[in-house]
Amino acid sequence: GISWEILGIMLAAPFLAAHGIFWFITAIFQCYLVAPLLYWAVKKLKPVIFLSATLLLLGVSLGLSYWIGSDSAYNSPWVGVYFYRELLLANIFLFSLGTAIPGLLTAYPGRFNKWWLGVTSLAGFLCFVWLTWLPLAPVFVLLGSYSFSLYLFHDAYYNLLKSMGLLLSPDLAGSLMEKLIAPAWTLLFFPVFVLVCVLVEKVFAFWRREFMKQFFSQVRV
Repeated sequence: GISWEILGIMLAAPFLAAHGIFWFITAIFQCYLVAPLLYWAVKKLKPVIFLSATLLLLGVSLGLSYWIGSDSAYNSPWVGVYFYRELLLANIFLFSLGTAIPGLLTAYPGRFNKWWLGVTSLAGFLCFVWLTWLPLAPVFVLLGSYSFSLYLFHDAYYNLLKSMGLLLSPDLAGSLMEKLIAPAWTLLFFPVFVLVCVLVEKVFAFWRREFMKQFFSQVRV
């Protein structure tokens, strides 16, 4: 069964820093915790009041983020776990704004039928169609097909470049040259990184098929 230690870690997950590619787990758990409160607030409050309260709290968060960010406490694990994109509880505010949108659309249907919304949507659609006509469209399809592997190993990719001295250079720290060189090295080796991810998925898919064949053959026996 599950030990008390594992249960404690699971319960404390929203308040613990997750390192590497698992950084988003803490952010998601925090949204799960506030979801019942947000659901209650959406049901009880008018959409405008709910949105206004969210924006007011966002202003408070901006002030606290500036105050904490200017102090060394920002680097401590127990503080950093509550920041997203250098904003205190930004994941919660994004989640709150997302919950406010359906209520606003329902309460004020006529307000969102303006002509500029249609023009903006049409422009976005035409941009998307234009991208699909480019010669790079197959590249986008390839990246989408192996996006999970790219996500899993992107942290290792950046750490490898750092270990090779391609992203961090003491001589160019903070200079304009570093800001130009670092993306260039990242893009230069990116095709190799994609190829490695493709091979990993192919090998894993082959291993999975063989494992399932052996498993079902044993089950039938």
